[in-house]
Amino acid sequence: GHADEVFVLETHPFDSRIMLSAGHDGNIFIWDITKGTKTKHYFNMVRLLCVFVCIPDQMFFHTDYRPLIRDSNNYVLDEQTQQAPHLMPPPFLVDVDGNPHPTKYQRLVPGRENCTDEHLIPQLGYVATSDGEVVEQVIGQQTIDQDEQGLEPSILDGMIRQLQQQQDQRMGTDQETASSSLQNGEGTPRRG
Repeated sequence: GHADEVFVLETHPFDSRIMLSAGHDGNIFIWDITKGTKTKHYFNMVRLLCVFVCIPDQMFFHTDYRPLIRDSNNYVLDEQTQQAPHLMPPPFLVDVDGNPHPTKYQRLVPGRENCTDEHLIPQLGYVATSDGEVVEQVIGQQTIDQDEQGLEPSILDGMIRQLQQQQDQRMGTDQETASSSLQNGEGTPRRG
């Protein structure tokens, strides 16, 4: 039933009389192998869609194989940026060698649909691999400061900035209290 190479042959998990075949021709067949007949036929139209939205053969996120580490609380962090992966900006689409795809493909990534062209150009850098080889790969996003563009900062960015400032103020207050306690002759600084 196939007009091109078959790349999947799978039997039903419970009924050994039923088999599925799928080929590079876009055809998927469900077979009854005891009768030697096709019981269902599906055609995958993905290949036809290439006429309208043709995408590259190799598409990976630049963060797909980046190493992760755990912090002191056992939370997962991206090793390079020291950020939680879900808090990082949307990744860039790259080929198997880490070369970024053109901006028209970068807009396919959720979170980058409405970005300006400047925000779709990745920043490239040189990184040493585990075997000592130095390779060029995407290391971040080239951005123009939002204030320079006259854009409103995002609400989430503002909230994160505010929380960081509050934490910095608390840390500064704690350090001032500790140093003044030591100067006044107290032995161990105490928290209020």
